[in-house]
Amino acid sequence: MTCGAIRSWWLPRGLERALPRVAVESEESSKAPTRPRSIGFAAMTVPRRIVTGHDASGKSVVLSDGPNPKSLDIGTAVFHEVWITDQMPVPIAAEEPETTDRPVRVPPPRNGVMVRYTEQAPGAESPMHRTETVDVGIVLEGETWLLLDDGSETLVKPGDAVVQRGTNHAWANRSDKPVRMVFVMIDGAITDELRAATGPLSFFDQALD
Repeated sequence: MTCGAIRSWWLPRGLERALPRVAVESEESSKAPTRPRSIGFAAMTVPRRIVTGHDASGKSVVLSDGPNPKSLDIGTAVFHEVWITDQMPVPIAAEEPETTDRPVRVPPPRNGVMVRYTEQAPGAESPMHRTETVDVGIVLEGETWLLLDDGSETLVKPGDAVVQRGTNHAWANRSDKPVRMVFVMIDGAITDELRAATGPLSFFDQALD
């Protein structure tokens, strides 16, 4: 993919120009878990996910061990949803239904946490966007550029961790190889003091499937 072919890594071609970066409501989906298709670059093997819990006697056990059940390919990127919570503190029962059986969204649910792997194609670049979250993103393979409002461009390499604190940002893969990252996204709230400095804010919240 050339620089001229750069497009949003989470929106279909052209849609990033049609949709404002604002919160969008969406109902929960009852779709079966999706699996990735060919996306024009060497997609990673679907990650293995191991989930623990408790048996009837209260002993710790492995509840499931297999390929990650929810993946979404949007053409220039793949999202692998590992685990999603909906409240804090997180209620911990012996077992629970599959947490990723819902539409793929950029941020976690309100009061929730989301863990996902992402893959971004060579030459792909996301739009500038903001989520009201604290995100920890760790590069596993490849490299990416973190772009911010002040014009700064920071190269992020394997093993590097970015702590994204509700900032307007974009990711740009300017290499000839995919970049693979793992994200932990934690729902948050912009303080009144920061809002006074930034002025009105828009947050990206769009179902991708």
